Amino acid sequence: MIKSDGSSATALVEWNCPSKLRLTRQITFYNADQSVIGTKKNGFDWTPIIPGSSADFHYRRVCKAITLQTAEIIAAQADLRAFPDNAAPITRTAKRGDRFLNVPESGQGGWFNVVDIDTQEDYWLLYNQFKTVKGEQQQLKKQSAATASSVVKRSSRKAIGRKKRNKN
Repeated sequence: MIKSDGSSATALVEWNCPSKLRLTRQITFYNADQSVIGTKKNGFDWTPIIPGSSADFHYRRVCKAITLQTAEIIAAQADLRAFPDNAAPITRTAKRGDRFLNVPESGQGGWFNVVDIDTQEDYWLLYNQFKTVKGEQQQLKKQSAATASSVVKRSSRKAIGRKKRNKN
């Protein structure tokens, strides 16, 4: 989750797919500069998935195979953002012809959630910067479906880099 001020939080969640339950195992909070504020590791209980909630969206991505349409970038250059807002940080830039998976039911005020086919990283893209490729569908990889924001992935890479430097 990324707030409008740039601060964020990431959660490690366990899913009980047959029972439609989730259990948060850990939440880490970050400042806008991605430095860690703190981590909460206890006090969580199994909770039911509420239909239509963000947990329901993630449940469907984790527990069910979803067929996605392919979205092809039609703009010369498209800014892929961390969340659906023009003020959101640009996490990547795509070029004309690049293809992503278009997550169903993600449209929010003209913004659509797209997933990199190779890395499974999530981004937000404006509707007028891509076209749906007709007849081309793919399955989202289940193992990467509990999508964390790219902030988590960048933080993880930084942590790995620090560990390597400390060993040398």
